[in-house]
Amino acid sequence: MGRIWWYSLAVFCSLVLFLTGCASSIRELQDYPTAQDMVLAPIAKDFDAAQEQWWKPFADETLQGLIEQGLAENLSLRSAWHRLEQSGFAMRSARSARFPQLTVQGAAGQQRQLLRDREVESGNIWSASAALSYELDVWQRIAASVSGATYAFDASAMDYEAMAISIVAAITDAWLDVQEQTASVALLEAQLEAARRALRAVERRFQEGIGELLDVYQQRELVAGLESMLPHAKVSQELSKERLAVLLGVLPGNLVIEPDGALPDPVALPADITWQDHVGGRPDVRAAWLRLQAAQQDALSAARERLPLLQVQAQGRTQEEDAEDLFEEFSADALIQIHFPLFDGGRLRAEARRVEAIADERLHAYREIELQALQEIREGLLQDAAQKETISRLTDELSAARRTLELSRERYRNGLVEYLNVLSAQQRVQQLERGLLRARRDRLRYQLQFARATAGGRD
Repeated sequence: MGRIWWYSLAVFCSLVLFLTGCASSIRELQDYPTAQDMVLAPIAKDFDAAQEQWWKPFADETLQGLIEQGLAENLSLRSAWHRLEQSGFAMRSARSARFPQLTVQGAAGQQRQLLRDREVESGNIWSASAALSYELDVWQRIAASVSGATYAFDASAMDYEAMAISIVAAITDAWLDVQEQTASVALLEAQLEAARRALRAVERRFQEGIGELLDVYQQRELVAGLESMLPHAKVSQELSKERLAVLLGVLPGNLVIEPDGALPDPVALPADITWQDHVGGRPDVRAAWLRLQAAQQDALSAARERLPLLQVQAQGRTQEEDAEDLFEEFSADALIQIHFPLFDGGRLRAEARRVEAIADERLHAYREIELQALQEIREGLLQDAAQKETISRLTDELSAARRTLELSRERYRNGLVEYLNVLSAQQRVQQLERGLLRARRDRLRYQLQFARATAGGRD
C-alpha cells in the first residue's frame, strides 16, 4: 500500500512540474506589431508622461513645480493608479489557474454509535486529509484567459499614462489661464489709469473754457465702463487659481502662487505629420488596441469552455482514534478526471457569443479612437495656423488704431475735430489690446491641445 502511494505521488508531482514548466514557457504578451495603416495595431513605444515633458514650450519655473506637484498629489491620477492596481490583482488571480491547487483539512471530534443491544459506543476521532488538483490546459483555455488578463492590465497602464497626460495638460491650461487673467487685470488697470488721465485733461480744458461739458461726460462714461469690467476680471483671476488648486489637490483659496502675467511665446508646429509618428504610440490608442486583444483572448477562452476539461487529482486521508497514531496508516489515490459539458441549455454557447460581440465592439471603438486622434491633431494644426494669421492681423490693426488715436488727439488739441473722434479711437485701441491678449491665449490653447494630442505618440 505504501509503495503504491509513494509511486503515485512521485508520478503526479513529476507530471505537475512538467506541465507547469510548459505553461510558464508560453509567451504571455506578444510584442506590439508595427502599424502599416490605420486598421493595424499601433506602433509600440515606452512612454512616461512624467519624463517626456512635452509641456516644456509652455513652462516656466513655476509651472514646472506645479506639474511635479500635480503628478504627485492629483486625486484623479491617484484613483487611476488604484484602478491599475485592481487590474494587476485580477491578472494575478487569472495566473493562479496555471498552478496546482493544494487543500489541507484537519478535524477532531467524538463519535457515538448505537449498537444492536442498545448500548452506546463512543470514542474520539482524529482525521487529516490533503487534496492536490491540477487542470491540464490541453486546449489552452487557461493560457488565453491569462493572456487576456495581461492585455487588460497593460491597457490599464496605458489609461494611467493617458490620465497623467490629461492632468499635465489641465494644469498647464489652468496656469496659462491664471497668467492670462493676471495680464488682463494689469491691462485693465493700465487702461483705466490712462482713461483717468485723459479725463483729468478734458476736465481741465473744460474749466479753462476750451472744451465742452459733453466731452467730460463722454470720457467719464469710458472710465465707468472700465471700472465695471475690473471686478469681473479680478474674480476670473481668483477662479482660475481655484481651478488650478483643485488640480493640485489643494483646498481652494489655499494655493500660494505669484503669477506675473507673462504668457510664453508660441512655438512653431510642424507643417505636416504622419499617423505613424504621432498617433500610433498615444496611450489612449494603445489602450484601445490592448483592450481589443484582451477581448479576443477572452473570446478564445469562452469558446474553449465548451471543450472537455481534464484534471489530475491526488488525495491522501488518515483517521485514527488517537492523535498519536494519526499518520501510522493512511489511504491515498491519484486519478485523471474528465468533465464534458454535454447539455447546459445553450449557456456556454451564449456566453461565447457575448464575448465575441464585446471583441467586435472594441474593434470599432479602437478605430474610432484612431480617427479622433487624427482629428485632434489636424484641428490643432489648422486652428494654430488660423490663429497665427489672426494675431498678425490684430497686431497690424492695433498699430493703425494707435496711430489713429495719436492723430485724433493732435487734431483735437488743435480744434480740428470733436472729442468723439478721440473717444472712439481710444475705445478701439483698448478693445484691440484686450482682443490681442485673448488671441495670444487662444493660440497657446490650440498649441497645448496639439501637444496633448501628440503626447506619447512620437518616436
